[in-house]
Amino acid sequence: MPTFRRTSSITYFGCAAAVIAAVSYSCNVALAFSPTFVVLSSGRTSPSRLFAGSEGGEETAQQRPPAAALPSEKETDILNSPAFLKRKLEVLKNDIAKIDEKITKVKADLEAGKAQWGGKFKELERERTTVQERLRDMYQNEDKLASVDIARAMLEVLDNFERAFKNVIPETTEQKEMEAAYKHIFEQIQTSFHNLGIREIETVGKEFDYAVHQAVMTSPSDEYDEGIVIQELQKGYALDDEVIRAAYVVVAC
Repeated sequence: MPTFRRTSSITYFGCAAAVIAAVSYSCNVALAFSPTFVVLSSGRTSPSRLFAGSEGGEETAQQRPPAAALPSEKETDILNSPAFLKRKLEVLKNDIAKIDEKITKVKADLEAGKAQWGGKFKELERERTTVQERLRDMYQNEDKLASVDIARAMLEVLDNFERAFKNVIPETTEQKEMEAAYKHIFEQIQTSFHNLGIREIETVGKEFDYAVHQAVMTSPSDEYDEGIVIQELQKGYALDDEVIRAAYVVVAC
């Protein structure tokens, strides 16, 4: 019957479509979990390798194309190439030549300057030396004058000490202690004089010298010849060739 046949055809095609859809879904699921599909999806292989693998064998080392040999470091180092080293040597020679030329020019300028200013430089050097010597002498003289002024101010104190030691004789313990204290101060002053370069003028037994001695009187002497100092009345002091105070003396006649 026509109606039955049309219904059977529709049913047949519907079942066939359902079967095809089920088979397609199963294939997609199988491919999704297949290692070969994973490799393809990651982009790490090609379809040709996939089919080769499916045939039961991977590529061997003999089948792979040989890798190209890398150039050595020496071949790629341009700084060690003969052409570069030659060019570098030429540049260095040119630099040396330029420096030698500058040195020659500077030497020529120096000689020209010496010829023009050499005499004036020597004159200036002599003047500088002379000024330095004058300043040094002036400073030394000022120091000497200061020491002389200090010594002259202290001489009266020393004279009083010496007169006291000659004329006063301590008797009690207290007086002896006081004398010892005065002697200690006297010795300190003498030490200070010595440190400043101040010295006592020699008198007894020396020939009378008008520069450092002042004759208070003359007296005959059996021990010393005429013109020899036989007694010192007051000490004299000097700093180098500067007389601070002449020594008062008695001279044999």
